[in-house]
Amino acid sequence: MDCDTCLCSVGDDPETVTLPLRKEARQRVMSGDIDGAATLLAQQCPQLLSSGSSAAEEVQFHLACQTYIELLRYGAVLSL
Repeated sequence: MDCDTCLCSVGDDPETVTLPLRKEARQRVMSGDIDGAATLLAQQCPQLLSSGSSAAEEVQFHLACQTYIELLRYGAVLSL
């Protein structure tokens, strides 16, 4: 996750600094709170979801896929 511009100061290790954010986002995804994870990422690292880069597109794609999976899990989507 490339959030170093919003969370790190010069000399900090981005992997270490972003660990709590990544951990919280993962916990929300694993518990089915995809909207909460997306909101957390948008608040803490807005360029990750809105930069138009391939990484942003990949994160958005995975969040959308997980949202669909959660909808199927709770029976909100009819399968064919």
